[in-house]
Amino acid sequence: MSENVVLSHSSFSRERVMPQTRSAPKSCVVVVPEVDMAGIKLPKTIAINPFEVRPLPGQIRQHFAGVKELADSIKEIGQVMPIIVTELRSPSGPYRVQLVDGERRLAACQYLKRGIVAFVTDGSLEPEEIYALSVAANFGRQPHDPIEILQAILTFKKYGKTNEQIARVFGKSVAWVCQHYLLRKLDPIVQGWMIPKVAAGTNGQSNNGKC
Repeated sequence: MSENVVLSHSSFSRERVMPQTRSAPKSCVVVVPEVDMAGIKLPKTIAINPFEVRPLPGQIRQHFAGVKELADSIKEIGQVMPIIVTELRSPSGPYRVQLVDGERRLAACQYLKRGIVAFVTDGSLEPEEIYALSVAANFGRQPHDPIEILQAILTFKKYGKTNEQIARVFGKSVAWVCQHYLLRKLDPIVQGWMIPKVAAGTNGQSNNGKC
């Protein structure tokens, strides 16, 4: 008898079993939920000189660590994630577009003197809209936990990559790679303690959204 599996996204996590992984039963049927695709607009993609991108005025993030390491990663495997820009209503000086998100990537490509790939937002935006998008992009990211990093390192090693190559991909030091690689020696129960637990439906809200 088949078992229907429905994915819930209110608190999404992938169960990880180390060092072995479990696969779904052959009788399992995955039901793909219907989604609204009507509001999706694919952004225009351009390649541009990074020195023609105007930095974001009032950037919320004031300190950009690891630009050199990110540049090494881009040099090793290429630019994985495009920056986001919007068209300038009145281009001035060398600038053709306005940065919305991706200042570390922009700085890394300027360091390399390498062209950068960018998504262009649909139409020019007001300054407050640009700022809101930048804040949402910076605060909407979830960092990888130590066990996810370990699994990535183990996969790279399975592909024959050296610690130096892995470090360049991550944009980190060899010592950082070795520290995470040592986590493989921990008991799976201890590894489980290093995986953050996500509370379903809270989203950090309290007091009915009032401070």
